[in-house]
Amino acid sequence: MPWTRSTGILRALVELIFELKLYHVYTILMNYLHVLILGIVEGLTEFLPISSTGHMILVAKLMNLADTPFLETFEIVIQLGAILAIVVLYFKKYWASLTGNWELIKKLIVAFVPTGIVGIVLYPLIKGIFLAS
Repeated sequence: MPWTRSTGILRALVELIFELKLYHVYTILMNYLHVLILGIVEGLTEFLPISSTGHMILVAKLMNLADTPFLETFEIVIQLGAILAIVVLYFKKYWASLTGNWELIKKLIVAFVPTGIVGIVLYPLIKGIFLAS
């Protein structure tokens, strides 16, 4: 059977890693596996009406990943990738709807200004509550 050959090769590789005490190689492989799993979770839950961030945090906890600054940065960067993909995908549509449509531009500015002011005013409070460590 074809999969037994690949399973045997994988098993031999893992045995060789432990025999030669190349644990750091095994750790690197596991880190890539963690990244792959978290990326799949982000991709599957990003467009659902549920929290993709919450699911990534839960999966990270289930995999016993330490809550490190690297993990927090990874969770932010992977979401930036999803946002960038949407912007690239819909850029022409957004640009076409904004070109010459001054009413829409005015509405966007009116919607943004209060949100920006509230964000600037409440930033220290939000940072103190949610990012205190």
